[in-house]
Amino acid sequence: MESYEFAHTSTVAQAQQIKLDLLALKRTNQAIRLDLSKVERIDTAVLQLIVGLRQDCKSENIPMTIIAGSERFIEACRFVGLDNLLIVEN
Repeated sequence: MESYEFAHTSTVAQAQQIKLDLLALKRTNQAIRLDLSKVERIDTAVLQLIVGLRQDCKSENIPMTIIAGSERFIEACRFVGLDNLLIVEN
């Protein structure tokens, strides 16, 4: 399983690097675990990357798990209506 831990601040300023990191994870064709437990600030640009990765993984049968202990992440998902799409394990 490949893991990626999001930083406290994950916004458009970091989006390009996050995109490159997530694409590298996907290329391994191994199960992916995203840890968003430390996120204090996240914006829609990064949420879009996560949704895109979720869709790509689903279409390629790559298991993907989201660990989200961060209330900020959960609030952001709810605010933009992604809480049902981004199924979260605590």
